[in-house]
Amino acid sequence: MKTFLKFLRHLKFLGFTFTLRLLSFVARLGRRSPRHTIFLTGDISYTGGTWTYFQKLFRLLEENGYTVVIILEKRFLQQPLYEKLKPSTKQVISLGNAEPLRNFFKLLLLQWQYRPSALVQSISGFVDNSFLELLHIPILVILHSIVGESFSKRIDAKLRRVNIRTFWLFTVSRYAAEHFQLYHSDYGIPCHYLYTGVPHISFPKKLGSPNIVLTVGHLVSYKRPELWLQIAKTLSSEKLHFQWVGEGELLTTLRTHAKDFPFIQFLGYSDTIESFYAQATIYLHTSMLESYGLAVVEAMSAGLPVVTSAHCALPELVDNGVNGYVCTTDSNEEYIDRLQALLANPEQYTKFSEAAYSKWNTVFSDQRWSFQMTSIVQKVTTCESSATDL
Repeated sequence: MKTFLKFLRHLKFLGFTFTLRLLSFVARLGRRSPRHTIFLTGDISYTGGTWTYFQKLFRLLEENGYTVVIILEKRFLQQPLYEKLKPSTKQVISLGNAEPLRNFFKLLLLQWQYRPSALVQSISGFVDNSFLELLHIPILVILHSIVGESFSKRIDAKLRRVNIRTFWLFTVSRYAAEHFQLYHSDYGIPCHYLYTGVPHISFPKKLGSPNIVLTVGHLVSYKRPELWLQIAKTLSSEKLHFQWVGEGELLTTLRTHAKDFPFIQFLGYSDTIESFYAQATIYLHTSMLESYGLAVVEAMSAGLPVVTSAHCALPELVDNGVNGYVCTTDSNEEYIDRLQALLANPEQYTKFSEAAYSKWNTVFSDQRWSFQMTSIVQKVTTCESSATDL
């Protein structure tokens, strides 16, 4: 009896999926646009890596001659995000918050109106609020988070509905791609990765006085700012300053804990982050959870040697003993030893600085990312190859 009921539920699911796909196919028969149009959507806030990436995608698509229609849920269009988008494009369309079917039918009307070449989705997690995967158009998804077992049911429901011939999935690191395949390989959807590129900030450096140990990121528990503060309290001096740039729920608490240490600063949010990289000496990254590590790559583009944890994707970025150090333990002693080793050896520091800049230039540059992403978008929009052939 249970098997029969499960079979009936499966038939109901297939009928629902088929109906929505058919409606999208009919909508695709709408009038042709004079130029290639791309729907760009995602789940973003106005700070952080997903917002930076979203802006990069928008600029890249416009530079390649696409008409970009931005589609976001209302909750992502609160101030000041909308003000940041408003000068760039007039084509910003809002969807309801957590209204899947209603949003889907609105998307059908938009599909009829614009007849887009593709839908590009930049997301930090699989949120099933619009049935986007049922649209009868090529879909490119860039996933910024590490998706594990805890999200399996939600993701599986989405993956069951995709057309693997027109659904491209990319993550931002090899680790994130392998992690995704570990839990979601049953549906035959290949998961590729493309490192996010960053622009050049400054050239390789030499030790000076005072030297500055820099960290950039949200002040949240998984970044382990408490560990960072222990290290800073041990080493900070008139000749060695520690700076953390970024806001977050722990900012006030950490400022209180550091108030008796004049050479430790929690600086909060800044719009001029490049100036901090340019003035810094070493980049320190204690995070225990990173799908990529954008700030680490930005530091390398400024010629900063990096001392980082060995968690998640971070060892892909830093070659231990070449352009920085990867700390394999979570004790502050290893981080302290690595920082002191760099500061005590100017010749080695210079080599690490040059190696960091060189790796950014060959692997993580903005130009490299732009070239590769342009090629991917072209394949998606023209269906030159299927997602399984990339």
